[in-house]
Amino acid sequence: MSRLLRVLTSFPVRAAVTVALLGALAAWVDWGQFVRRLEKGHWELFAVGVLVVAVALVIGGLRWHVFLRAGEVRTTVPQTLRAYSIGMFANNFLPTGFGGDAARALVIAPAAPSTARAVASVVVDRVTALACLLTLSWLTVAIAPDEVPGSLVGLLGITTAAGVAAASALALAAHRGRRTAGDTFLRRLNRPLAQVWTAIGGRAEARSVVARTTLLGLLYQGTMLLASWILARAIDLDLSFALLAVVTPLVIVATLFPISIAGFGVREGGYVALLAEAGVSAPDATLLSLLNVAALAIATLPGAFALLLPAVRRHDRPRPETQPGEHAETVDAAPR
Repeated sequence: MSRLLRVLTSFPVRAAVTVALLGALAAWVDWGQFVRRLEKGHWELFAVGVLVVAVALVIGGLRWHVFLRAGEVRTTVPQTLRAYSIGMFANNFLPTGFGGDAARALVIAPAAPSTARAVASVVVDRVTALACLLTLSWLTVAIAPDEVPGSLVGLLGITTAAGVAAASALALAAHRGRRTAGDTFLRRLNRPLAQVWTAIGGRAEARSVVARTTLLGLLYQGTMLLASWILARAIDLDLSFALLAVVTPLVIVATLFPISIAGFGVREGGYVALLAEAGVSAPDATLLSLLNVAALAIATLPGAFALLLPAVRRHDRPRPETQPGEHAETVDAAPR
């Protein structure tokens, strides 16, 4: 099974799936309507959308900084924003949706007690950010239920239930992190994940950390949704904020499955299928998807320049404490 999974998620297979999905979409879309909508676009609104995305990325970086400090990672705000911008740039310009997460973890790792601790902070940031988006989606549904088709609300419910199950499994893994047997990657990740989890949930200021990251998470996701709404207006698509708040997490979850390169094909197909429930044509949905990709790519370009800035200083890491019969954490193999 593991061998089959490696084959299915290999680059050649994902490249073939991407080409197939984009080819099917190209055959389906009315490109004449696509071009006409593009020609009549309001590019000043597109520029505003890019700016709003850039603001959202700063908020996202500040949110991750709270997690890092709670996890005892000795970093400053500029250092965190540098690592975050590099990670977001890599996410958009590497053929994977997770390469950027690895990049920002490695960039910030010298300031952490261990590389695994840095990786764990990214995992916590990713999972809780999606939770904030789902929370915001349900809030918008509660406020404007008539603006979202019932079929999409049903899909949101299924996605939320699956997310709760996955988050529960992750929390259990973190809780059992120190007791996981064997010197495996899962054990080496679970230990620092448990440490970050404990640092966030086991301190006197834990409520402050949770409150700040939740508030920043809702603000981050709300700003990203605002950018998507502005981009829709840039091509004269009259889509409600509530509709975009429901469709966006569904598309994001679909792209988490590594069946295509950087989610291309899956993302566009997701927008086409989901927005069709609200009467949006395939050309319009495809164009909106591509505008979101383009705006995010432009907004993350500063990450390329961030590579030229001074790197994070290496943290003087203490020797990990171990229990009798346990091995010390060995994930961090970076040279001193």
